[in-house]
Amino acid sequence: MALLKRCDEGKTMNGLDSWESIYVCVGVALCGGVVGRILTALVPPLFCETTAPQIKRVQIRNCWEQMPIIGTLFIKKNGPEKRLWSWIEISAIAIGGGMAWWEIVARSQLPLEFLAHEQGAPVLRVFAHLVLFGFMAAATWSDLLHRVIPDAITVPGTLLGLVCVWAFPEILLPIGCEQARSYATPKLVLDVLGPAGGLHCVGMPDGYTAAPQWMGLLMSLGFFFFWWVICTVADARRAVLHDPRTWLLAAGAVFIVGAWWWGTEAFVSLETSLIGVGVSMGLVLAVRSGASHALGREAMGLGDATLMATIGAWLGWQAGVIIFFMAAFIGLLWGTIQWLKYRGNELPYGPSLCLAAVACVFFWRLVWYRVSEFFAEPILLIGVVVVVVIATTVTLMLYRMLGRGNASEKA
Repeated sequence: MALLKRCDEGKTMNGLDSWESIYVCVGVALCGGVVGRILTALVPPLFCETTAPQIKRVQIRNCWEQMPIIGTLFIKKNGPEKRLWSWIEISAIAIGGGMAWWEIVARSQLPLEFLAHEQGAPVLRVFAHLVLFGFMAAATWSDLLHRVIPDAITVPGTLLGLVCVWAFPEILLPIGCEQARSYATPKLVLDVLGPAGGLHCVGMPDGYTAAPQWMGLLMSLGFFFFWWVICTVADARRAVLHDPRTWLLAAGAVFIVGAWWWGTEAFVSLETSLIGVGVSMGLVLAVRSGASHALGREAMGLGDATLMATIGAWLGWQAGVIIFFMAAFIGLLWGTIQWLKYRGNELPYGPSLCLAAVACVFFWRLVWYRVSEFFAEPILLIGVVVVVVIATTVTLMLYRMLGRGNASEKA
C-alpha cells in the first residue's frame, strides 16, 4: 500500500495518478497478449514437420481468430495445440501486466534514493523489456523442444535492440550516478547504464565519441562486423552481391556511420549496445571454444552465442557479464538435477541464459547494488570473468563426461 501512496500533488511515486498507473498496466498487459500471439504465429513455421513434428501451427481462418486470447475461442480446432496457444498468450498477458506493475508502479528497478522522486514512469523501458522477453521466450521454446535457436529469432532481436537503444537511450537499465559540478559537491542524479558508467554523467572517454572522433566509429564498426561474421550465415546459392547477408552488413555500416555523424548521446548509447553485443557473445564463444577443444566435439551450440548477443544489445555489456555469471550457476543447478534424474548429458544452455536475464532485469536494483563495485575495478572484473569462464568450461566438460560414462555403463 505504501507504494501506491499519493504525494502532495495527488500523484503516486511514479509520477502517475492511480488510474493512469492502472491504464498503463492494462496497456502493457494487452501488449503482452500481442507478443504471445506473435510467438504462437511465427515460431512454429520456423521448423519444418520433418525436424519438429511436435510443433504444429493452428490454422487461422478469419480476422477474429487473429485476436489474442479471444481468437482462440474462435479457432475451430480442439486439441493440445489450441490449449498450448491459449496458455502461452495468457502467460504473456500476465507477464506484461506484472512487468508494468513491477517497473512502473513499484519502481523496483530504480535505486532507493530515487523512489520518492517524480521522475516520470519508465514506460518505454517496460515495452523494451517486454519485446526482449518475447525474443527470449521464442528462443527458450525452440531450444527446449528442438535444441536449436534459429537465426530468425536472434538476428532480428539483435538488430531491433541496436535501433531501439540508439533511438531511445532511456530504455537502458537505470542507475544512480554522481554528476560533477564546477563550484559544488557532486550531485546524485538518476541515469542509465552506459559503456563506462552513467550514460549522461560519464559517457565515453575522449576520442570514442561521435564525429569528428574516429575511434568510436571504428570500434562500433568492429563490434558489428564481429557479430555479422559469427551470427549470420551466407547463402551459398546466391552470389555475394545478391546475398541478403551482404546487404545486412552494408545497411548496418551505413546505420552506424549515420548515427556517428548525427552525434549526440544517442551514438554513445549505440556504442553501449554494440559493446554489449560483442562482450556478451564473446564470453559464450570463449566457453564454447574451450569446452569443445577439451572434449574434442562441440560442447555448446552457436545459438547460445547469438542469443547472448541479443541480450547484450538490449541491456548492455555490464548486464551481459552479470547474466553470464548467473547463468553459469543456473545451468549447474539445472544440469545436476537433469543428471541425477535422467542421467543425461545434453543440456540446453539457452534457457539458463534467458532465466538469468529475466532475474537480472527484475531484480536489477539489488543486483547492481551488489556487483557495481566490481565494474569500478577493471583488473578485478577481468579476473572474475576469467574464473567464471574457466569454471563454466570445466563444468560443461565434467557434465558431458559423466553423461558419457553413464551411457557406456548402460551399453
